[in-house]
Order: sequence, then C-alpha cells, then structure tokens
Amino acid sequence: MRAAAHGWKKPGGGGPSVAVGKEFMKADEAKRKGARTKEQRADRKQAMNSWAEGK
Repeated sequence: MRAAAHGWKKPGGGGPSVAVGKEFMKADEAKRKGARTKEQRADRKQAMNSWAEGK
C-alpha cells in the first residue's frame, strides 16, 4: 500500500488508487504509534456517548 500511496501502478493496470494507499498508510502509522485515527476517535466517542445515555 505504501507503493500505491506514492503513485505506483500494477503492470497492466488495476490496483488500489493513490487515495486508498494513503488511507491505509495513515492507519498503519497510527497503529504503530498506538494512536487512533480520526475515524476511530469519532467511533469511540459515539460509543461512549450512547453508553452514557444508557442505550
């Protein structure tokens, strides 16, 4: 995915887009650091709010 994020294309076409490669790369870096991505933080916040409301 790191190669796709930097514009590499599979011979003959196809493969993931640059945007998808960048998204995976960002998630991998966050995982390595032990941090959560923006989407993961939003999901966690929503889950905690619904728990606090008793749902």
